Amino acid sequence: AGLTAAYALDVDTFGPEYNIDYSGGWGTGIEQYGRLHTPAGYDPVANPAKTYPLIVFFHGIGELHNREIAAGSPGNTWQVVQANNITDLFNHTKNTAFIYAPQADNAWNDDTLANVTAGIAKIMNEYKIARDQVYVTGLSLGGGACWTAMMKYPVFAAGIPICGVEPNAGSDPAVLAGMPIWAFHNIKDPTVHVNNTRARINEIRAAQGLSAVTFPVTTTGVYTDGSKWFQDAEHPELQYSECSGSTHGVWYRAYSDNEAGRAGMLSPPSHREYPIH
Repeated sequence: AGLTAAYALDVDTFGPEYNIDYSGGWGTGIEQYGRLHTPAGYDPVANPAKTYPLIVFFHGIGELHNREIAAGSPGNTWQVVQANNITDLFNHTKNTAFIYAPQADNAWNDDTLANVTAGIAKIMNEYKIARDQVYVTGLSLGGGACWTAMMKYPVFAAGIPICGVEPNAGSDPAVLAGMPIWAFHNIKDPTVHVNNTRARINEIRAAQGLSAVTFPVTTTGVYTDGSKWFQDAEHPELQYSECSGSTHGVWYRAYSDNEAGRAGMLSPPSHREYPIH
């Protein structure tokens, strides 16, 4: 409750439906709705040895399937390429990576995430995916799904959780120790409290036997607008941008080609393997 919808752009710009069909499902025979973007120039016949990264994107609460149906939409026409939300992410990666954007019915619960994982496996079997370059990101409700997916499914090489809610019960942050992660949250987020992301950072540190960080940090990297950037010198794979904004939509910054975006994704350190260049 209280989470806001992300505004939408033309979904056909993104890619066709990629649904997982099972018996039963949501009364349609479809267990998991979604869309899949195929990178420009993908030609496995002409380039049989070439593989591509796969980015999995988890949407926020406003794009839930049941909300779309309630609003009079036929379903799965939700515009996953959301104006100013993941448009920049899409534009930076559309020629270099596959992007799988599943749609949850009413929550990113464990059953739905298991279906998403089945979708990932299906994509990896059908397309030339680099199996060590499967990445996950998500915002708000989907940010919590991103944390959960990283903790429960070892398929992911790295993740970008953005202003995420708490992960699902039974998620173990200890498994994230050593995994490349770049988290984002606005310090004055009025919708999902910044302590959600701060807690995840310290849970991962605790699993590494490290002391808790007192936020907001005052000594590590500071952006020109005053936003803080945390990165431990001994564990540089765990990074966190705590931005100075007072809105929920820190994804505008995380996915855009601005200072935080360049630092976090567009020009990653050599040990990071984000498919965003």
